[in-house]
Amino acid sequence: MTDKPSAPTTTDALLLAFHAGELEQLPFLGQLMDRDVWVILDSPWDGRSELPEGAKMLLVNEGDESEHRMLALFSTRNLAQEFMLGAAGYEHLAKVPAALGILAVTEEQGAVVNPNRDNGCRIPPPVAAYLRRSIQRQLRH
Repeated sequence: MTDKPSAPTTTDALLLAFHAGELEQLPFLGQLMDRDVWVILDSPWDGRSELPEGAKMLLVNEGDESEHRMLALFSTRNLAQEFMLGAAGYEHLAKVPAALGILAVTEEQGAVVNPNRDNGCRIPPPVAAYLRRSIQRQLRH
């Protein structure tokens, strides 16, 4: 009998497992949607209540998807704070479930976890749209 490897315990460990080829894309994305991530906003928000009207989460252009605006998600508060230093007008952080972040993207947007970092990953617009529709279906049931 072989021991099944345990699931990564942190978002960073999940990203490392994905980059190491230990997780295929769909299982990785499924586990990522169950994790908490950090978002940068232009208004204060607790990450649990409804997003304040007019509040915006930070969107970035990144990598091969530079023609698309991508929602910036961060695996740790420290990475978000570091990135926030260069994001004028975006001075607030919130810890949210990754699935909630994906619900905030439009059809044309994707998401990027840890923008411009080696331990990051892009979720292209079509994949983000698929995830958003899947999450919406789950919420209806």
